[in-house]
Amino acid sequence: MIIRKLKSTDIQTVCKILESYDLPTKDLRNLDLECFWVAEEKSQLIGVIGIELYDHIGLVRSLAVEKQFQGNGIGRKLYEALEKNAVDKEILRLYLLTTTAQVYFEKLGYEAIQRDIAPLPIQHTTQFSSLCPKTAVLMQKSLSLTEGKSEFDAGLYCAESVLTVVAKRYNIESDLIPGIATGLCSGMGRTCGTCGALTGGILALNLLLGRKSADDSVERNYESVQKLVDSYTKLYGSTNCAELLGCDLGSKEGQSTFANETLHRRCREFTGMAADLVIKIIENEKKKS
Repeated sequence: MIIRKLKSTDIQTVCKILESYDLPTKDLRNLDLECFWVAEEKSQLIGVIGIELYDHIGLVRSLAVEKQFQGNGIGRKLYEALEKNAVDKEILRLYLLTTTAQVYFEKLGYEAIQRDIAPLPIQHTTQFSSLCPKTAVLMQKSLSLTEGKSEFDAGLYCAESVLTVVAKRYNIESDLIPGIATGLCSGMGRTCGTCGALTGGILALNLLLGRKSADDSVERNYESVQKLVDSYTKLYGSTNCAELLGCDLGSKEGQSTFANETLHRRCREFTGMAADLVIKIIENEKKKS
């Protein structure tokens, strides 16, 4: 058996395989065939998988293996080829929708998350918005080497968490961390300001890319901050805490909404993604040096 890229001449056969599992095929011809792989056994196509790429994230889709060839690890091999390619392209997160294979993907390292947490590029895909039923489970897997959510899970807030994760990654110790970021959390101290995950990310960038003296140029730092803000905005549609959460944390009503709707789930995702984006930017800058 070989795993290879999909060819245009394979589409009809691939559609038959996908349709046998009631998987969507309507949008297949409009996608980048370079992002699909097939399993081939003695010139017969027996499996397929694909991914839609959106800057730092990807939507895994169309994983299916001919029924008579199931149970031989073909699906896993297809997935491993896809994930290796995603890592090579520096993708930070993989998402997928499933109605029947949640347990299978959990074994591959995915976790189920609420659909309202999905980044905008994922929400705008035809798979998410129309082709897959609303009952489909949204799952996510981080491909980064850093657990950006770890400090948040341990009790720190958004800006504090991002700063701390990055500092630990680069062995930076200071009595000012995490306290220097506290007032940036909750949208700049509950003032409906900029998202704390983002401002914490900017502080974290400054740790590695900030100026050391007045004679140093600001350009490298400013360009890195601009990349972070641009990437974050593309993913979530805003940089403002109140807009991202849909409530004003400075009001009792907003705090009640935050608690009742468990909006900390969103903050956790924002925090993890911001930390990963910062580290990716820093690593790319280090390669230039």
